[in-house]
Amino acid sequence: MNEVEQALNAHKEEFQMKMESLQQRREELERKEYQLKSSLLKFDKFLKENDSKRARALKKATAEQEQRRAKTREIETLTKKTEQLTSQ
Repeated sequence: MNEVEQALNAHKEEFQMKMESLQQRREELERKEYQLKSSLLKFDKFLKENDSKRARALKKATAEQEQRRAKTREIETLTKKTEQLTSQ
């Protein structure tokens, strides 16, 4: 009977050790999952900020191009007026 109890205790101890090992692995996986989610959120924020900056830069470049065209038209108009005034 003593051998049976020793074998049973050995199995219980082995089972307990396996359960503790599994619990540690589960906790490690949960920690890594949290880190991964955190990294994903940071990367998503980075992408959104980058997209926002790109949109602002594009809008600014478009506005600057329009201003340059307007100034070019103004220069052409003033050049023509100057030529007309000097030719008189």
